[in-house]
Amino acid sequence: MFEVEALNARLGGFHLQDIHLLLGEGECHAVLGPSGSGKSTLLNAILGSIPITDGHIRLGGDEITRWPMERRRLGYVPQHLGLFPHLSVHENLSYSARARKLARDDFEPLLDRLVEITAIGNLLDRRIATLSGG
Repeated sequence: MFEVEALNARLGGFHLQDIHLLLGEGECHAVLGPSGSGKSTLLNAILGSIPITDGHIRLGGDEITRWPMERRRLGYVPQHLGLFPHLSVHENLSYSARARKLARDDFEPLLDRLVEITAIGNLLDRRIATLSGG
């Protein structure tokens, strides 16, 4: 279960006010809205990269609102600036695990499952610059 309750966050002159979300285990949702409506600000507040001024964020029953972003175990891949153009798709996907010095046997099965679920096996050896933006 993932819950955002009465979240308020400010980034420059932009202010998110009283945001509520409730996502059940295994659910998939999309955040939609016009440019400038606060989609990225909401995601960054949830991730912990910008401070929230009020509200709560809960993940699996844990109150993670004040946890540092590295402890939240959340992430997202932005369309731009989030990938290393000099690395392959596989190298980008395994970068975080390698950077944390996780044993290959610990993360490769998870990576294999991710590749299977998303059906991107044919892209693993390609460089990021050769992929479509979407």
